[in-house]
Amino acid sequence: MSRPANSSPEAENRHHSYVTHDLPWFVHVLWISFWAFAIYYTLRYILPAIRSEWLSPP
Repeated sequence: MSRPANSSPEAENRHHSYVTHDLPWFVHVLWISFWAFAIYYTLRYILPAIRSEWLSPP
C-alpha cells in the first residue's frame, strides 16, 4: 500500500475544514432539562442532608 503524499493544504490548493454535525434541538432540550433537574435535586435534597450530617455525624 502506498503512502499518501505529505503536502501542505496550500500546495494542494484547497482548504481543509473539519465540520461536525449540528445537534438536533431536542438534544439541547434534554441537556438543559438534565442540568435543571440536577441543580434542583442538589438544592432540594443533597445540601440539607449534608448540613444535618455535619451537625450530628453518625
